[in-house]
Amino acid sequence: EVESDPTAEGLKEVSAVFVPENREYRGSSGIAYIANEARERVILISGADEDARFLKKVFKDQSYKVEDLISPGASSKLPELTEVSTVILNNVSYKHLPNELNRKVESFVKRGGGLLLIGGNRSFGLGGYQKTIYEELSPVEFLPPQTKKKRLNAAVALVLDKSRSMSFGQKMDYAKEAARETVKNLKNDDYIGVIGFDSSPFVVVKMDRLSRIRQSAIERIGRLFPAGKTNLLPAIDEARRSLIRAQAGRKHVIILTDGRIPDEGPYYLEIVRQLRVLGITVSTVMLGGETRTRMLREMARLGGGSFYQTTDARSLPKIFLKDIRVSTGEKTMKESQQFLVRTGPEHGMSTKLRSYPELRGYVQTKMKPKGELELVTLADKKAEPLLASWKVGEGRSTVFTSDANGRWSGEWISWSQFYRFWRDLMDSLRDSEDPNSYRFDLRHEVRGNSLQLSVALYGKEDASSLTAAVTYPDNTIRNITFIREVKGKYQAQVPDALAGKYEVRLKADESKLTPVAFHLSGELFGEKQGEGFDLPLLSELASKTGGKINPSSEELRAQPIVTTKDFPLSPWLFSLALMLFFLEIYRREIGISPLFGRAASRQ
Repeated sequence: EVESDPTAEGLKEVSAVFVPENREYRGSSGIAYIANEARERVILISGADEDARFLKKVFKDQSYKVEDLISPGASSKLPELTEVSTVILNNVSYKHLPNELNRKVESFVKRGGGLLLIGGNRSFGLGGYQKTIYEELSPVEFLPPQTKKKRLNAAVALVLDKSRSMSFGQKMDYAKEAARETVKNLKNDDYIGVIGFDSSPFVVVKMDRLSRIRQSAIERIGRLFPAGKTNLLPAIDEARRSLIRAQAGRKHVIILTDGRIPDEGPYYLEIVRQLRVLGITVSTVMLGGETRTRMLREMARLGGGSFYQTTDARSLPKIFLKDIRVSTGEKTMKESQQFLVRTGPEHGMSTKLRSYPELRGYVQTKMKPKGELELVTLADKKAEPLLASWKVGEGRSTVFTSDANGRWSGEWISWSQFYRFWRDLMDSLRDSEDPNSYRFDLRHEVRGNSLQLSVALYGKEDASSLTAAVTYPDNTIRNITFIREVKGKYQAQVPDALAGKYEVRLKADESKLTPVAFHLSGELFGEKQGEGFDLPLLSELASKTGGKINPSSEELRAQPIVTTKDFPLSPWLFSLALMLFFLEIYRREIGISPLFGRAASRQ
């Protein structure tokens, strides 16, 4: 048993020799060839060696060809990006990136390349990436590092019941007073929106910044009046749409009703889950003594907010003001605690995994409107992006806001699905639907002195042409064209086959396929028992000697008959040799040449 190297590219020859211990048996040997596709090439740029240690092992085990760079610097040279499928920036500061990459990365991604940005203490806003080409290509906005406590602005949507039952006991009046007090106490850079609902939603105050609409909002709240039945769900959806557009650090919904929701069901909980994933928290207020409050309590729990119940309408302003208090002390880098990881609304774009370990930290970012939010972290009743992606031209950009070095992702490093997670991310950055990508199966068969090649081609679309350069055992190369028999099936014949190694380099339309090699044994050629005569060889011999194959009896009788008789020459040749022997003796003794007379006398 022999293991092949999965990282080795091109054709590799494997030979096996069988030597039997019993010499009475004949040994044998065989040759096979393994063809490995050219490995996918990626550039991994990390801020430090410890950032790259786990990812390098992951990518090596998955047979990627990794160009590994550690804080390379502005003047560093890179491989040609046309030869690279993915660029990975792994917790490296912007100032340590090569200028060449900064100039070319946009066109690289838009032409179909992949860009993967991984978080850490030197990434995103912490690493100086704001207002760079990487922020433009990213599905999230990079927030600036905050070195001191800073209040985040808030966007609040008030969803107020204005059904007919709210007309009793001045409920509507106190609800409007609570809304006005909320408007008065929010800051100028906060946002407010007010939606009344009965059988349908009614936008009382369109979501906008308080510095622009404070006075008009107070006036418009006074226009609320009770009428109709209770239908809450469309009003929550309207609040969601308004909050998505608001440029605020915290987004919150307060729902007020005075009775049981008549159509309560699982879809209410589902829309609250969607709000939570988008970073929107939900609180609920029950005005009255209604005992069936399970749905409102569950909505507040799932929404990361609070549930309130009061029978005194006069307490509503105090409840609203308590609920909208915005916490301070938020920082861009979140760490030193456990963060839950949950799937987002666009889960499944990059990985199909369903559950994830906790994290000890991440870098805060903010989703762009068209970004695809796949995973979120949950902390302090707030969901923030962990994994986000989107399409950029023909390519794709993905952001993972935690790290891959174990500082924050220690439980991920030991996670059984760690390799699969990163493999899925890498696969998602490639265009798996490339019509020029083919798998194929090539088979060969010797027929007489010809080699028959059969190819089955598998791809998104059938190739309009299939050609090959065939290298013979004597290193001569012949170009052949395959004939398409049916969809995906092709045949070609290679003449004058020889024993030895063949290399076949296929080309489907403009796509070069992985080279294939095979070895033909000499036993495949010549006559074989039970397979008849080698007629092509006999025809060639007959043609070169002026003869015919299997002539008829008439053709044989028409040939002139030549008889021969054997005559032994041995006695004559023996007599001639004996005579020459005696003549040589006479010449040496008498000194007279039989041809030239007496030899000249010596001086």
